[in-house]
Amino acid sequence: MQGINTGASSFCLGAASPRKPQNPAHKLRESRISLLLATTAFILTGTLQASTFAAAGRSRRSPKKLATQTAEPEPEYRGVPLDYLQPGMLLDGTVDKVYFPAGVIVDVGCERNGMLEVGEFSGGFPINGIPFKKGDKIKVRVLSVDKKKFYLTMRDGDLMRAPRRRTSRTPKQNVRPYEGREDWLLGDIDHMSAFGIFIRIYDEDGDGDPVFGLLPKANMDEEFAKQAVIGGCVKVRVAKVDVHRMHIEFTTFRK
Repeated sequence: MQGINTGASSFCLGAASPRKPQNPAHKLRESRISLLLATTAFILTGTLQASTFAAAGRSRRSPKKLATQTAEPEPEYRGVPLDYLQPGMLLDGTVDKVYFPAGVIVDVGCERNGMLEVGEFSGGFPINGIPFKKGDKIKVRVLSVDKKKFYLTMRDGDLMRAPRRRTSRTPKQNVRPYEGREDWLLGDIDHMSAFGIFIRIYDEDGDGDPVFGLLPKANMDEEFAKQAVIGGCVKVRVAKVDVHRMHIEFTTFRK
């Protein structure tokens, strides 16, 4: 091998220079630093991924939560206001419920349903009872409207009616003077139901309280039933008196 003489030392061409031996303490220190860096990187990577996943989860939930907080429920349609109705209006209705024995409840597209009483079915008393059932389509006119309810009619003619007066189920009245009466009595029709017509009778002097009684449909002839109207004058006879129950029934038939 060719050598070069420098005087102080000589080097051999083509031979590697000798490596200086490494200090064990430095090697341990470098290993610890590498381990620390690797651990730090692992922790930072895990934290970053967790933050990313959490942010992604929040972003997925946010629109739904925001929509829940800000969305307003759509108002429920309840029909036209009651104030819109006027007496005489002709309406298409659907029978919503049979309200026996008073009549039927009718849906005309208003926020409330209207009442069609038995006395407003036709131009007289419905001798065959309530002819309607739930779901029937009928044409009605607005009879009257107050603050919370309204009444309907199927009768022809004007809408003038006597003031609405209703008797209680057990009126406190003295029916004893009518026991044994066979003469004809004058009265007027107070209201109707599926059972019959309720008649209001005044005494002959007109000073006392009226007496209310029932004219059952079995006790009226067909001609009377056709002409009967609420508020109309009638001529009846006493058919039955129950003093203890304070109840009186009338008839249109002769003996």
